[in-house]
Amino acid sequence: MLVASAAASASGEPGLFDGDEIVDVRIRGPLWSLVQGKWDRKEVPVTLSIGDLDLDIKASARGRSRLRICRFPPLHLNFEDAATDGTIFEGLAQVRMVTHCSRNDERAEDAALNEYVAYRLFSGLTDYSYRARLLRVLYEDTDDALHGLDEPHYGFVTEPDEQLEQRLASKDLEVSAVVYSRLDQEHVALMSVYQYMIGNPDWSLITGKGENLCCHNVHLFDSGDGWLTVPYDFDLSGLANARYRASAKVVQTRRRIYIGYCDSAAEDVRTALRHIVARKDELLRIAAEIPSVEAKAHKRRMAYLDEFFSEAADENRLLARFRKHCL
Repeated sequence: MLVASAAASASGEPGLFDGDEIVDVRIRGPLWSLVQGKWDRKEVPVTLSIGDLDLDIKASARGRSRLRICRFPPLHLNFEDAATDGTIFEGLAQVRMVTHCSRNDERAEDAALNEYVAYRLFSGLTDYSYRARLLRVLYEDTDDALHGLDEPHYGFVTEPDEQLEQRLASKDLEVSAVVYSRLDQEHVALMSVYQYMIGNPDWSLITGKGENLCCHNVHLFDSGDGWLTVPYDFDLSGLANARYRASAKVVQTRRRIYIGYCDSAAEDVRTALRHIVARKDELLRIAAEIPSVEAKAHKRRMAYLDEFFSEAADENRLLARFRKHCL
């Protein structure tokens, strides 16, 4: 596989995505106005605080399905006009933030935590992945209209496309369709087996309905030696176990379905499976260390991953299942 290069901030200080510890922050501003204006993606000024640092940034609602489903929507945090030099946010323009989705709903917050696990697990397998950072956020609504925000809530942010592009020394591709022969075959096989591991059917290398660029929940980057497939948005995975999965047409159960492509060489798929299995202990450690709001949610998370590794113990049988269901 290709070797990724590391991206550093101008000051050389560790950036937001250079660590795994939970970052405690406070977001203060007219959050009621933000939520009420979510369909217009209204941008509002907020203060983001971490320790003694206060940054004046802007925030707006984002997303598609979650914009409809979540009472507290995912956000864009815009740092473009903020004085971030020498801070953990240096070099960032805009980042995507996944929130707890619904106030006073522990299952929704655990779904966000489980989705964060999915990002961390894929980063544990390959550098060609979006890095993510877990936040514990105390919200303060200056409109004094939102309720259920008295206690901190978990959320996470994901690496911006431009930072990933720099780190991978690659070029963001804006194409309407995949040229399969140009894909990094080892990586697309790894991504396909990984998506099976987390039970995520909500991805495709075909342009999604209403989308202009390829692909659905997979970002393409050109490394010069091949096209890299970098997945994102794991909220409909069995691992995330979001409550709204039941209303999504793409998925009804947590049952794993392999939707990798039959064009992938059998040996590449076998190598990908072995790559994941060889890192079983490390992957399970990552999943175990990330908190849950409910103890049962943590047990379900670990049981779901254990189930995959039990399947993978019979390598030939699992590979035969992949061949039977591949696209």
